Amino acid sequence: MTYQKHCPSCFTLKDAVAVCPQCGFDESTARSALFLPYGTVLAGQYRVGRVLGKPGGFGITYQGWDINLQQRVAIKEFLPPDIAERVPHSADVAVMEPEERQSFENGKAAFLREARIVAQLDHPNVVRVRTFFNANGTAYLVMDYYDGMTMATYLAEKQPSLAPELAIPVMLPILDGLRYLHARGLIHRDIKPNNIYLATIGRAILLDFGAARQATAEGDARSMSVALSGGYAPLEQYQRRSSQGPWTDVYGAAATLYRMITGHLPPGALDRLADDPLPTSPWPGVPPALKTLLLKALALKPEDRYPTAEAFMLTLEQYTGAVPAERAPAHEAPPPNPPPAPPSPLLPPAAPEAPPAKPPPRAPQSPKPLPGWRRTVELALLAVGGALIIAFFLWLMFLRPPEAYSPATGQLAPTPPAVTARA
Repeated sequence: MTYQKHCPSCFTLKDAVAVCPQCGFDESTARSALFLPYGTVLAGQYRVGRVLGKPGGFGITYQGWDINLQQRVAIKEFLPPDIAERVPHSADVAVMEPEERQSFENGKAAFLREARIVAQLDHPNVVRVRTFFNANGTAYLVMDYYDGMTMATYLAEKQPSLAPELAIPVMLPILDGLRYLHARGLIHRDIKPNNIYLATIGRAILLDFGAARQATAEGDARSMSVALSGGYAPLEQYQRRSSQGPWTDVYGAAATLYRMITGHLPPGALDRLADDPLPTSPWPGVPPALKTLLLKALALKPEDRYPTAEAFMLTLEQYTGAVPAERAPAHEAPPPNPPPAPPSPLLPPAAPEAPPAKPPPRAPQSPKPLPGWRRTVELALLAVGGALIIAFFLWLMFLRPPEAYSPATGQLAPTPPAVTARA
């Protein structure tokens, strides 16, 4: 009888050959001794497959297989490589030096504490945590897995920049996910293209809550430290005891949108302190009105920015002429609408105004439209806007040369640089 095992990428059964005949994944490629062996089963339910993306400061993310539900998942392992390592020929994790034991335990406790917070979230644009557990001397999160790619992968390997009319519809649902987080007292603190996922189902999803924390007292020791992402981190993240809050994520989202449209990383916050080049430097592809909005969101002082992701999102919606979508209710009352933005040179108005020469005979002389008529128009505009966004994602994922993207692996076929999908 021929020995068979599961492919670490698509998890179909295959003969004992290196290259999977189903998806083409080659498991003979050299891999770090830090990674769990292919086929390791965690908690009696989750089979470990290939590594997704690059290991970060908090650990490693794998593609996995839920044996009970017969579904692909993403598994995140707490393994800070500066203080911990894999025990040779084992799945166990060990601390390198005895004096680092307390740091490791504190980090693991914070990793699980943040997991409990994120596991309570339920938003279509926020990655979902299914469960978490301790094993092998460390901790694990199990999250939903999606075929697709990160925005960083797309910008690096497909198209270096996007027109504003394509970039803004990707960012708006991410901002709505942040609005949802902020209403529950949580801030992400690591918004960047590598943490925005373009799923083939036509959805932008916010990933990686390793840096997330509760927006509590300044310098709260309960939150995990974060390796700052240059260009995307605001000034307050460089200060040990600083006031961080929703405005921190506003900066990261604006820096990400700047990168998506201009094709360039914005200058780091520390580099902007003495002589800020951002207001006077060229912004390729950015109309003046949009530049004004982004400069406010990228202000060095938190009090000069939009105070919340919702305020930034509403301003972008008004700029593009989009009708705000219905959103999950927050715990607090919604803030008043911001003042109207200047007319957008980007997009045609979402609801083209074609004033007739004569008013319709039945139309009452009232400053407000009839509620039923207004609702019908809003629903129609939402449907059109949703269709455009879905069409954009389908174009991103499928209208490309056949060799460029493999839905089975969620990667671009030629993988330089190795920036892959992760949850």
